[in-house]
Amino acid sequence: MPGPESIWVDGYVLDTSGIPVKDAILDFQSFYDNRNVSKSTHTDMNGWYSMKRTYGFHQNITVHKEDYETISRSATFKFWSPDRMNFTLARSHPAPQGFLIVLVGVLGGIFWFSHRKKQ
Repeated sequence: MPGPESIWVDGYVLDTSGIPVKDAILDFQSFYDNRNVSKSTHTDMNGWYSMKRTYGFHQNITVHKEDYETISRSATFKFWSPDRMNFTLARSHPAPQGFLIVLVGVLGGIFWFSHRKKQ
């Protein structure tokens, strides 16, 4: 069965804390009319994206952004019907918050102790 003339899908890309991910890239790929079809879009400042007028019922969608783990998902869309598809990205290198607090405390202690010794 050939795919529809075009699909329409939109949604949000959020991080694991529910915060919008700005400028995430969404790549849509399908096989339509005996050829590979590829189209991309990106999220706005609210993590919102919209993809209209890309061909094929069956899409492979890859979502990526620097400092986040890339995710891929396959989906089958309806003929001429808007679909909603949200994504959650995890940071690839979580910020070591506890480590930074300890490091600042240790360095502050060393600085305080070294200045106290000189007096």
